[in-house]
This record gives sequence, structure tokens and C-alpha cells, in this order.
Amino acid sequence: LEYWNKSVEAFNEKRYLDCYENFFKYYNRDEKGNIEFIKNFDRIDFKFYQGVKKITGYATNEKICAEVNVVKYNSLPIPLMRQLLDMNFNLNYSKFAINENKICMKFTSFTSDCSPWKLHYALEEMAKKADKEDDVLLEKFKEAEPVEINFENRMSDEEKEIKWKYFKKWMNDCFKTVEKLEEPRLSGAVLYNYMRTVEKYDVNKLFILRALSEVSQLL
Repeated sequence: LEYWNKSVEAFNEKRYLDCYENFFKYYNRDEKGNIEFIKNFDRIDFKFYQGVKKITGYATNEKICAEVNVVKYNSLPIPLMRQLLDMNFNLNYSKFAINENKICMKFTSFTSDCSPWKLHYALEEMAKKADKEDDVLLEKFKEAEPVEINFENRMSDEEKEIKWKYFKKWMNDCFKTVEKLEEPRLSGAVLYNYMRTVEKYDVNKLFILRALSEVSQLL
């Protein structure tokens, strides 16, 4: 927590670049390589990864900005624009925006108003939403197309096969257990088995979609 305390102290003393430098050091994990940042004289450039998404941004003594691409599009139908508008109303720190032919999420703030706590919640909101909403938009709108994938975090073929093997095994074991339970008297036990199975998964979204396709055939 030393880096976090230094970040808060620097913000209170209005040393904003020192604040953000220590902020990113606090979140950096060398073994993961999840954050990269470069501090120059009057600016910090940064990028970090969440799932398959890459968030990039910069900070100066006056403002801080961050952006992440969600999906590409070949046209912008009214229902898609309406959904983006509705989603913006539910966001607290960031917003969906249009950048050339991409739908992205953006966060901007004056540094004097962007404490380490605010920056944490803003980046967390962007990371989680961007990593989730791309699948929603791709599924719902044929005009949407996937953007670049964070290849640095891709699994090896061997790891994919292992995870896929156990994904199917756990799902089949779960179905066999549920078949032995009587509904609705044991509906709580059924729900527990599903939740216990889901919590075992630590897989890429590609495997989730592939598995759901196979599970739908089993059902």
C-alpha cells in the first residue's frame, strides 16, 4: 500500500503527475505485465489490459484521459445509437462515444478533480463495461464488428484444449447431479450446483460462447 499512500499524498499536495505515477505502480504486477506507463517531464502515457481489451490514455498536470475501443461498425442504425444513449445514463464516470468508425468508451477529467479513488472507479467501470458490452452489441446488432484483440493475453493451444476438456467435464457432471434432484422441492440445491460449476470457470469469452452453443444442444 506504500504506492497508494504516496499517490494520495501527492494528490493532496497537487503534484498530479507524481500522484498518477504512484497510482499505476500500485496496480502494476510485474509477473502479469498488465500495465505499462511512461513518465516524461510533463506527461504520463499509459495502457493496461482487461480481458481482451486494451485501455490507453495520458495524464498532464491539467487533465487525464482514457479510452478503450469496444466494437467497429459499418453503419449506425437508430436502435444502436439509442442503446448507447441508454447505457450512458447508467454510467457514473465514463461514456460511450464515436471515434471514426469505432464505438469506444472515454473518460476525461481535470486532474484537480481526479483523486486516486475517482480514477480507480472510473478505470474499473471502463474495463468491466468494455469487456462485457462488446459481446452484447455484437450479438444484437449485425452492423457491429469486433475490434482488435489483446493478443498478449491469449492462451496457448495446449491450455485451450485443457480448459475446454474440463469445461465440458464439469458441465456434464453438473447436469448429471441436477437430474438426480427433485424440483421444485430441491430448487435451492439445483441453483447451488449451477453456481458452484460456474465459479470453477476461468476461461476466455471465446470458450464461454463455444460452450453455451454445446450446452444448448444438451438441453
